[in-house]
Amino acid sequence: MNPLTLAATITLAGVQGRIDHLAVDIAHERLFLAALGNNTVEVIDVKAGKRIHTIPGLQEPQGLLYLRTATGCTSRVAVTVPAASMMPRTISYAG
Repeated sequence: MNPLTLAATITLAGVQGRIDHLAVDIAHERLFLAALGNNTVEVIDVKAGKRIHTIPGLQEPQGLLYLRTATGCTSRVAVTVPAASMMPRTISYAG
């Protein structure tokens, strides 16, 4: 069995602090990254190897869950924010 190997490094300029949980959109090759110390969720295009969007204004985002409607027309990211008693906040994301 082969060990894990580094395939790429994606720079996240301006993102500071701890990175917490991740969620993935396999169909669109996107990674949602909870930048806890930055109070943002970063959206990464894995295939292009770059950040494509930042969702700001979240207080220490942690647990992430990517949701897609049955038709695939709507995307949502559920984010758990500790200050809100761990109740998930769902954010629509059109990207």
